[in-house]
Amino acid sequence: MAKSLLGKIPPSTDIAVGQSVRTSNISATVGSDVSLNCDFLPTRAKITQVNWDTCTGGDIAFQVPGEGHVVKGLEAKFTLADRYGIKVLNVNENDTGTYCCTYNTFPDGKMSGKIFLIVTDHSNWTYASYVLGSLIVSGVLLLIGALAIIIHHKKKSNRIKNNPTQNASSQNPDSNRTPNQVHITPSAEEERATVEYFNVILHQSPKR
Repeated sequence: MAKSLLGKIPPSTDIAVGQSVRTSNISATVGSDVSLNCDFLPTRAKITQVNWDTCTGGDIAFQVPGEGHVVKGLEAKFTLADRYGIKVLNVNENDTGTYCCTYNTFPDGKMSGKIFLIVTDHSNWTYASYVLGSLIVSGVLLLIGALAIIIHHKKKSNRIKNNPTQNASSQNPDSNRTPNQVHITPSAEEERATVEYFNVILHQSPKR
């Protein structure tokens, strides 16, 4: 049992207001620092000493007006806080549990309170979290793909509207010919061949 600090109480006529101890449950995330406090409700009583423990007999800290200390060996995990509270440092899931405060008062005697601290680790996703995360990622990828296709078709449509000549050329291959180029039909081709044939015969005929 840790040594009592009652002998160090300085003379004082300060009156603490409190009839009972008010507490509340606290949640925290791994790696954070958490302050635990038990608050008095209105009454007339003088605080002589405040003790903190794990509610199962494991002492944590002792405080009297103006001073206090943490039990030896727990200094890396606990420090003293304002209003007779304690602070749990760099909490982990093993720190989850109940913490009890006991106010020794005069003339009302002892007043006790209990705080339940729960420490959670947000980095540990459940299976449902992974499934939900996968569905969200898949939905986002599908949306991006659909937007890309819509934008591509829209740009293509705008290019066709802005270049009607190119559009007409793609629909009418004859428009790609130069102005001096004449399209020759099969009948015209035959006529030209006949004329050339007779020209060759006349050129080769002997002179009389």
